[in-house]
Amino acid sequence: GFYGDMICIRIPPDLRSTGGSGESCGEVLFCERITTDENAITNSISLHEPAHGALQAIVSNNDSAVRITDVETGFTLLNRMLFQWPVNYTAVA
Repeated sequence: GFYGDMICIRIPPDLRSTGGSGESCGEVLFCERITTDENAITNSISLHEPAHGALQAIVSNNDSAVRITDVETGFTLLNRMLFQWPVNYTAVA
């Protein structure tokens, strides 16, 4: 979001299979502000499943931080890395 917020929604099967035309909107899994920085646009959220198997969301933001959260525990913050510049995108290899 444009104010440091992050929203994650589980898309129901009827929306996945029809390309977006379905009755249900999905289940909101997380909807909170993750920073108080005024210029903190959330630029990307990448999902990653490491070898230990717990799904993680890697979030890049204009507040010059990358956050790693545990999706399965309600997006608990696992790690936060600070940079000297805004982060537009993250990728896990």
